[in-house]
Amino acid sequence: MPSNTKALISYFCNKHMEVLGSRYLILWGKDTKIMQQLNNTYPIETCIKLMNKFFAKLMTDKFLQQTGASVGIFKTQIPKLLMDISEEKKDEKKGVW
Repeated sequence: MPSNTKALISYFCNKHMEVLGSRYLILWGKDTKIMQQLNNTYPIETCIKLMNKFFAKLMTDKFLQQTGASVGIFKTQIPKLLMDISEEKKDEKKGVW
């Protein structure tokens, strides 16, 4: 397993503990595959931003509150999270000459 994949899994587990106060039960085969795909698609900085946004949304998003915080659910939310990041970048550029 590439070291970035391990780092992403570790980061996800740490955020899970930080936000939810419980350890994440890793599904090694499935979660590793998803994190490898993520690592192959985006820079690690983007992956971390996506995870931060995902865990921030857990507090307000009813769907996420019902389904819980798993790597699989995180994967399903990536398109929405990318849109949020894109919107934030647009807002940052407003007022920039």
